[in-house]
Amino acid sequence: MQKRKNVVVIGAGPAGTVTAILLARLGYDVVLLTRARGRPRIEGFSQRVLEVLDAHGLQEALSAAGPPVNRQAVWNGEAAARNLEYATERNAFDAGLLRDAKANGVRCVETSRVSLAGDARKPRVRVINSDGKKFDLSPRFAIEARGRSAPYGKARPTVGVETTALTRWIGGHANEPRTIVESFPDGWAWYVSDGAQAFLQIFVDSAEGLPKRAALETLYNAHAEKLVETVAAIGPGKPGGPVTTRNAAPRLAGGILAGSTIRVGDAASAPDPLSGNGVFAALGSALSAAAAVHTCIKTPANRALARRFYEERTQDGFLRFARVGRDFYAMEQRWPERPFWSTRAKWPDSEPAHAPTGSGPVRIEPRPVVSDGLIVERRVAVTPDQPRGIWQVDSVPLAELIDHLRADLGEPIAKRAPDWAKQMGIGEGNLGVALDWLRSRRVLAASEKVEIDPASIEPELGLV
Repeated sequence: MQKRKNVVVIGAGPAGTVTAILLARLGYDVVLLTRARGRPRIEGFSQRVLEVLDAHGLQEALSAAGPPVNRQAVWNGEAAARNLEYATERNAFDAGLLRDAKANGVRCVETSRVSLAGDARKPRVRVINSDGKKFDLSPRFAIEARGRSAPYGKARPTVGVETTALTRWIGGHANEPRTIVESFPDGWAWYVSDGAQAFLQIFVDSAEGLPKRAALETLYNAHAEKLVETVAAIGPGKPGGPVTTRNAAPRLAGGILAGSTIRVGDAASAPDPLSGNGVFAALGSALSAAAAVHTCIKTPANRALARRFYEERTQDGFLRFARVGRDFYAMEQRWPERPFWSTRAKWPDSEPAHAPTGSGPVRIEPRPVVSDGLIVERRVAVTPDQPRGIWQVDSVPLAELIDHLRADLGEPIAKRAPDWAKQMGIGEGNLGVALDWLRSRRVLAASEKVEIDPASIEPELGLV
């Protein structure tokens, strides 16, 4: 395969590395700028993260995922099991992703310093590599993937309530693999052990700043003592090493796709850690960003469509995760007047995180979607619980199926189904899944004949 124009990805976390891999598979000459791995840390991955890795053949990263552990939530005075998560050492996981990247032809360059300069239409990446050598890269597209540390430039971000994570490792006890989320009057904490090492992160409000480093340990220990269930789980273990800090406020960047630059992962949208979707959101961002970049380069006439697709997806995802976090904060009712809880239980707004399924009619309208790796415009079914729209259900284009149903009102479904499947080029099994979806939304009646509730579908713009 002949290599297409080059792309530079700045940052080798999950979002940056997966974006690099996807673009390399599309034939681009991709340079991935990495940094030396940082301090050891463990993160909790959901089952969905592993499913995405497996679906895209990222076997090295998949093999680096940690063991499944019990997740316990101690919230509002009640303890409850919360399914499983995979306690994964991030440095090992990122190293696995890099092996996947190299296997897919991505050129990985370890750096000590990187800056993004030049006009957004003609970006220039200034690099100092790990050997101290300086050089510039002038890529066709530059991808900003340095997470929360990425500079924001002139496009100021939308920022939630300022929050900082205080972290120390826990030593001197038998590390039973597990995770615990526990609330206390001035914040919440996450304890994680993968069986080999353990960490305790404490999330506190930092809108008014934090004490100097020498006093951080005192603050950390004072909060840790309030964690009844976590202290019991740690047993004889003791925090060790310095207290490290990490910004944990939700942030949505401005200008996420401008000219020939795009922001991906936490550099575009960093969710509140309480939403529990960090790595999953990063992988979803990578899938969308790769399609947006490919579209901007291969079909520049659709650049505006690509920008709309990527910005809407990023902004909608940010609000959804923010509202999920807000609702979890609001569940803690023991300290409603404490500043930490009162502010977070109301941000970002009062809109529901998820509209109920079937809570409103289906609306057919043109929206950007991904087809064969490119962003194109198609008629999709928009519902209150799916505001970005659904193009296909089991490979069946919903809008086209609804057209056939409207044309065949009163006809026996069994008689007409083979013709619908043939005209849409789909299997009858796929068609059955899509018909069941429409029945579940009460668009199609549970009948042997085609019966549609007129109130279930809004009039389509331009239709008579």
